[in-house]
Amino acid sequence: MHPRHLLLLLVVVLIALAVWSSLKGDDPTTGPLERKASQEQVVPRVTESIVVSAPTLAVERKAAPAPASTSSPSSAVASPALSGLVKEEGGEGLPDILVELVDATNTTLLAVTTGAQGEFAFEQVAPEANALVTRPAPHGLPRIRHALPRARPGSRPGGAGIVLWRPPCGVITGRVIDEAGAPVAGAIISTDRPYVTMGTGNWDVLEGEKPRMLFEAKADAEGHFALTFAPRGPHLLRGKHGDRSGSVKVDANEAGVVIRLGAHLGGAIAVTGQLTDRVTGAPIVGARVWVQRVRRSDHGSSTIGVADATTDLQGRYEVQGLEAGTYEIGSMPEGYSKAETEVECDARQHVVDLALLPARRVRVRVLTADGQPAKGVHVHVRDVAGKTVEVPGSMGMLGNGVRVDAKGIVELRRLPAAPLTLLAVQGEFVAAGRLELDLRSETPPEVTIAMPSLVTSFARQHFFNLLDADGKPATIEGIVVASSFDGGQLLSRVEGSWLAGKFCFGNDRQFDFSTPTIAVGAIAGACRVEIAAPGYQLVTLTLEPGERSPTTVTLRR
Repeated sequence: MHPRHLLLLLVVVLIALAVWSSLKGDDPTTGPLERKASQEQVVPRVTESIVVSAPTLAVERKAAPAPASTSSPSSAVASPALSGLVKEEGGEGLPDILVELVDATNTTLLAVTTGAQGEFAFEQVAPEANALVTRPAPHGLPRIRHALPRARPGSRPGGAGIVLWRPPCGVITGRVIDEAGAPVAGAIISTDRPYVTMGTGNWDVLEGEKPRMLFEAKADAEGHFALTFAPRGPHLLRGKHGDRSGSVKVDANEAGVVIRLGAHLGGAIAVTGQLTDRVTGAPIVGARVWVQRVRRSDHGSSTIGVADATTDLQGRYEVQGLEAGTYEIGSMPEGYSKAETEVECDARQHVVDLALLPARRVRVRVLTADGQPAKGVHVHVRDVAGKTVEVPGSMGMLGNGVRVDAKGIVELRRLPAAPLTLLAVQGEFVAAGRLELDLRSETPPEVTIAMPSLVTSFARQHFFNLLDADGKPATIEGIVVASSFDGGQLLSRVEGSWLAGKFCFGNDRQFDFSTPTIAVGAIAGACRVEIAAPGYQLVTLTLEPGERSPTTVTLRR
């Protein structure tokens, strides 16, 4: 046989031997004695293990048994070790959490307690192990079942790297009393740090109360309340009963909290003000005023309701017990459109007055370019500054737009008595129908918006970066309009402008860039594009069929 063939045969044999050894679970380079010694050298990952004889907390603390030997074919082969972390959902690792290995009947086989950072480890996993179960050792909140991830054969101990998410484990209990110390039944208690699930799915709860989103609790006949699933850390609790309220600052897991109506211990800042009719100047009586804490991060901003108040006979309101920070204060009483403002509270008292515009109601009919009822169109409302005006939808919820019915009709409610722009939007690049409407003097019973184009979709979209003559991003103040035409027919009309540090465009402003960028929709054939920017000459482009759009457009003054 040729030497080359012998060498090739030897390589094939070695590869086959290696594959056979890995499937068998042996290391071909290690002898039986060395393998046995390596199996016995297991370093525990936690201080102690708990062997549990039944699915209760009656446990016997023992050292964890060593993995079963693989020398006897009849003995059970231990799975690779599992290690991981128990974390509060959206928070940090949790110490002193009991982590149990259970079988299909939820009988506990082995249990360990998490360390200071929430870490845990099992030196071995019995073949009959079916799931992991967690239970907060100190509080007795829900016993939750988690799927058991299996480590692949040959992986290193602890290679599974699992994370078991848990809802917050805090429980705040207390009592609401009035100024005389009597219990207040039916008082509503809320926190400025509610638990809102991050969408990890339904918890498989074996024992205890199923975790749920936390917003508020209600005091019983003796004034007692309990807020479960409270995130760890400080909470500003507010008790409210009718027009009376009180607040106190506590930590999660605090018991015996007393909230006294009329006493505000959360903070020293108060916000007062008056609600008036912007047209007549008359005070608005009995209006609800809400106060929301504004939290900002790199991922955006969110608001959490912290307090509310009701205006008196002079239209005045007062909210006490606020801490320093940014708050959104607003109101939308019956007969008026929504009004809100943002204020930075950094002193003991702030005065925030709101002048509300009377609400108007308008029936809007939207027609296509050939006079037929438009379908699938959303009607948006903007004020003179171009800001979106929120309007109630069919379910009464405020939103950025309302969809027309099968006849192309929609009823717009709670519109402010001011100059407005109505936009009928069918897509981001489809030319939107537009109607200027002034509701300060009178309200027409019905208005009609005609869509300017029959086109509802495009073969492609073209994006343009707008540059100055020096090649730098153009300096634009105002609204940029990009339009495309098929001969004399308008195809697409898209607006863009600066908004909150971003250049936003699209009929619903769904796109934003750090530099001026605009786009239009185009059909498959040739079309003409016009870009009109304030302070610059009109730019006209011709796009041939199948042509890629230019990535940059130079504007000249």
